[in-house]
Amino acid sequence: MPKLLFLGFVCALLLFGCVQPPGTSGTLNPNGSNPSNQSAGNNAYPTAALPASAQGAFGAAKSILPQYINDSVLVSISGNCDRSGLSSAWQYTYESYNKKKDFVVTVSDTPSWRDASFSFSSGLPGQWIDSVNAASACGGGECSLEMVGDAPVWNIIDGQNVCTVDAISGKVVG
Repeated sequence: MPKLLFLGFVCALLLFGCVQPPGTSGTLNPNGSNPSNQSAGNNAYPTAALPASAQGAFGAAKSILPQYINDSVLVSISGNCDRSGLSSAWQYTYESYNKKKDFVVTVSDTPSWRDASFSFSSGLPGQWIDSVNAASACGGGECSLEMVGDAPVWNIIDGQNVCTVDAISGKVVG
């Protein structure tokens, strides 16, 4: 009887999303299966020629996101940009409101994805200026695109210098 109760408890945890079965984050095979210790970059995923701009790697990020995440909304992008706005690795954070989870997709030499805590963030608009445009206004550094209030902004941090660019107009706002 105690074994049956324990099995029921484990099943309930899995059904309600409190615990994930092994292999539900990390990397994917092209057929959508999720092996434990393989890199998506070793499979048939489209990849971006790196270094790339944020928009240049965006298509690869969308193809790495698991297909069962069908309500995903892009909420942030980050990477270490050079002065031309290119990066060798970009992270795209998607939010699934139905699954109450975030999914972080990394486009790099070894593309991957992982689950993350649900952040209740506002989604980015469909159109935004590329990291190339933001870097031309601010230079290189840690680049991130996210919503601040009702506006999407690129923040570029180089040491103690922070430059903020409106991601719609391309104007420096801070």
